[in-house]
Order: sequence, then structure tokens, then C-alpha cells
Amino acid sequence: THTIHFTNKRKLEYYDGNYDQFVKTKGEKEENQMKQYNWEQDQLKSMKEYVARFGHGTSKNAKQAQSKQKVLDKMVRGGLTAKPEVEKPMNFKFPDPGHLPPPVLAFHD
Repeated sequence: THTIHFTNKRKLEYYDGNYDQFVKTKGEKEENQMKQYNWEQDQLKSMKEYVARFGHGTSKNAKQAQSKQKVLDKMVRGGLTAKPEVEKPMNFKFPDPGHLPPPVLAFHD
């Protein structure tokens, strides 16, 4: 069984397995994305604080601050993990077709 998930970003994501497996896999993926996002934000904050504190002058710390700034720029250029978004539920409304005369669906061999 395969499941296709239409995301809020208007992309289709394909999952193998039944619905329970889909829910489990999707949850794990979102959890890992959130962990990665939080780790990156912590790293960015830490590096920015270090650069702001020691970025000026000629000391050893200034060289380390320049190095951290280069790593920071490289992380940003390489692309950061997007924050996982809570998906809005989609509602479908199907109008009542009224009375349908039989046969609604027929197959002939």
C-alpha cells in the first residue's frame, strides 16, 4: 500500500505502508525536523553571541570569532532546516447528488 500526502507547501510526499505506518513515519519525520531546526537555531545563536562578544580586536578570540563567522555564513548559504508547520485540516464538501437511478456503476465482460 502507498500513501500520498498533500502538504501545506503544495507538494506531494509519498509513503510506503498502510495508514498506521504513514502516521508513524510522518510523525518521526516531523520530530526529526524539529530537532534539527532547534539544534541549528541553538548553534546560530551561540555563534552569533560569540562573534558579537569577541569579533573585534587582535586577540586569539578574534580569530576564533572570524572562523565562527565563516562557519555561520556557510551554514546559512547551505540552507537551514525549515521550522515544521502545523498543518491545517482540509475539509471536503460533496454535494448530495440526489436520487440516482440504478445501476450506478455497471461492468460488462
